Amino acid sequence: MRGTLLITACIFFGAVWGEAQTLGDVARKERGRRQELQSRITITNDAVNHSIRASVPESDSAKNQSTSIITSLLIEAPSPMEIHRSPRLSLLDEQRTVIAPPPPRDEKWWRSAFQEARDSLKKAEDQAISIQVALNEARLDQLQVKEPNERNRLAAKIVQLMKDLASAQKDVANARRNMSQLEEDFSRSGGPSAWSR
Repeated sequence: MRGTLLITACIFFGAVWGEAQTLGDVARKERGRRQELQSRITITNDAVNHSIRASVPESDSAKNQSTSIITSLLIEAPSPMEIHRSPRLSLLDEQRTVIAPPPPRDEKWWRSAFQEARDSLKKAEDQAISIQVALNEARLDQLQVKEPNERNRLAAKIVQLMKDLASAQKDVANARRNMSQLEEDFSRSGGPSAWSR
């Protein structure tokens, strides 16, 4: 009983080992075949035909129409000289200006940039709030005034304040966008989060 079990186990594991060895051989052969295939096929500009005639298939309806006169098209590819020509520079005589490298973005730079962004956002929000308060006061005054001339003057003031409020709201949106862009740039830079406070 033990002998049969031992012989069966040897045959089974021997077959698995032989199968794995065969699979490895097949993979090596396939890899070699692909490399050989790639090395045999070489495409160069000289080997490519630059003008290929493509024929248009004729159908019965196309023969009857006036457009059936043209039966083939000549497709011309650009010459290799046109493809690989060097760019033409119009200002060769001018001296090239040297662009100074941007300032280093260290802790001091990030802290000042965040402080400026916070200050501009706070200023824009305060401006929008003050214009909104002035607009509310002008509307309240317009409701309380009984003289037509005074109402017309307040109506013109309300229109101007509404324009100013729209402009201030755009400034707030721009300041918020600048702040979020700065936060995004900071997160991309990989600096410590304490620098943004």
